[in-house]
Amino acid sequence: MPSKDDIDKVWDKAKTVRGEDSNKVRQDPYGNKIRKDQFGGGGSQGWEIDHIKPESKGGSDHLRNLQALQTKKNRELGDSTRKRTRHKCT
Repeated sequence: MPSKDDIDKVWDKAKTVRGEDSNKVRQDPYGNKIRKDQFGGGGSQGWEIDHIKPESKGGSDHLRNLQALQTKKNRELGDSTRKRTRHKCT
């Protein structure tokens, strides 16, 4: 289980949404709105910490390799290495 500090750091990397409180709502790299208080939840705005390059494929737990991702999207992608980050596909 990630620490509160790790959750906050990954949250801070997520894109802000115009007109929304950035302490409560952000957007994942696929444009899905996520709510900070729904970390670990499975609802439409639930989210998880995702490894951009999966650990199973040599990815690390370094902050550079982590992103906030809607839970449903994270399940859909699984261990795919073709994931979007805020800036590009990896």
